[in-house]
Amino acid sequence: MSQQEALAQHSKAIYSESAQTYGDDGARHDSDDEPMVYRIPKDYATIARQERDSLLAECADPDSVILQSELHNYVPRRENDSADEYTKRYADTMMDMVCRGVRILNDMLTGDAMPDTFGTASGKVFDLGPESGSTKGEYREFKRWLWGVQGAEQIEVPEKWLKFEKPAEGKKINSNSILKLERRARNRSLVNLLPSFLRLELPHPN
Repeated sequence: MSQQEALAQHSKAIYSESAQTYGDDGARHDSDDEPMVYRIPKDYATIARQERDSLLAECADPDSVILQSELHNYVPRRENDSADEYTKRYADTMMDMVCRGVRILNDMLTGDAMPDTFGTASGKVFDLGPESGSTKGEYREFKRWLWGVQGAEQIEVPEKWLKFEKPAEGKKINSNSILKLERRARNRSLVNLLPSFLRLELPHPN
């Protein structure tokens, strides 16, 4: 399985997991009028260890299930490694493991970070960050709308989303669409959106 195929296999899980975080079933929620929260604390360390113990108890191959905190053991430092060189080898090793079916359980994150800037294939940019005044309900509804128009070269922006639209020129966006998130899985700002066993943070070499 290629890296692209491995990530594409989980592309819908990215949106699904994000949706589940906010109960995105299309129904009205009591919290819809509350300000959007962009970081959600979560004890990934305990979750990862419990998941590994469960898999090993089911007779999984110990080499097929590792914790992220153990990943550096598979990527030894080389003399005169630059930060970019080491990070690239780390990411390449991680993706090679994923393609071989190794489950990398993240025991290092302390919470989920939600994206605040979105783009479309037609070049439109939307900022739903802390300064936008976005509510939880607006955030959920906007992502449902964006999911529905992903890939379209021309889209008509509903009036209620015009307040979030920003000039594309000079604006850094996280992805062209939700479906393209997996193509930039190595971008630190997007890593938290991956399914749990891919939700990794790249190292900071000295």
